[in-house]
Amino acid sequence: MRPFSKARAAINREVKPFRDEYRNKYPYCQFPGCDKLGQDLHELPRGVHRAGALGVASAVLHLCRAHHDQVQPMPLVAQLGIKKLSNSGYCRVLVNRLCGRADESVTELEVNDWIVRGKLSGHLGAARLKKSFFDSCRDQKRSPTSLLRIAPRAG
Repeated sequence: MRPFSKARAAINREVKPFRDEYRNKYPYCQFPGCDKLGQDLHELPRGVHRAGALGVASAVLHLCRAHHDQVQPMPLVAQLGIKKLSNSGYCRVLVNRLCGRADESVTELEVNDWIVRGKLSGHLGAARLKKSFFDSCRDQKRSPTSLLRIAPRAG
């Protein structure tokens, strides 16, 4: 028995260049505070919507195996918070659409709430989350409040 259907194997061949390029561009785990090499590309959309995310930078995270297992059951709002902190093509509206949701089904305020109020802290510790957030601001040469107001790019 083959591991993938012929249709899935064709899709995988089609998106392989994108996935390889993404892995090369972001070789380390994109989970805040992790410095391990990434092993898995995690697609934010789940289920039937996952195939539409295979070649979209806004909808994937390169994660080490441990963090991939940790991120998998997280709600979409938390995964979007991690994506926003990773500085790797964050676009909340596009991910909402890829998930078959309305543009504002997960709002920017909800994502920011997960980041700023430390709701991700159960997964990574409040100190590491805040350090990652402020490192992200420094790397983008922005104030923390301006980073939280980043307008989503239309995809």
